[in-house]
Amino acid sequence: MEISLCEPNLLALDALRADTLVSVVFADERPLRGASALADWRLCGLISKALMRGWFRGSFGEALLISPQGRLPMQRVLLLGAGLLEDFDAERMRSLTEKIGAKLKALVSRVSAWVLTGRHWCLLSAEDAASAFFATVKPWLDQEEVVLIEELHQHRHLLPFLEKERRKIRAPGKGLAAC
Repeated sequence: MEISLCEPNLLALDALRADTLVSVVFADERPLRGASALADWRLCGLISKALMRGWFRGSFGEALLISPQGRLPMQRVLLLGAGLLEDFDAERMRSLTEKIGAKLKALVSRVSAWVLTGRHWCLLSAEDAASAFFATVKPWLDQEEVVLIEELHQHRHLLPFLEKERRKIRAPGKGLAAC
């Protein structure tokens, strides 16, 4: 599995070659922020409509699959609820990551793109979010690539950590590669 980083902006989102964009939304997150807001913009407010009409509330573990209908380069957008902002911590991040992994596996996703959940609200440091992410990455080692959407100024904090995790994934008989 390759791991790469991209910035949360419309140009980067349009250039992604992922089959699935994972958009995590908190139940009390209004207006949308980060990659979720960018995806909503490209989808002409479809995520906002789903929230306003009650089709999706952002409850923890709730999921909604959206077809981008050519407005984004991905085949699908997977919305996943993260619950309330005040309840979010590293353990909840791990649990949510497991749910995302299970959904991506069920969708037979090969390349996914998503934000390290809670980062745009500064609920977890970039390193803590990445640590929680990699602690639960095992279920989808069959993914060819995972693209993490993160602010450019955070890339320098994440790159050493990501390189260490890449070595674990690629090392035969060690770390994640052994699973």
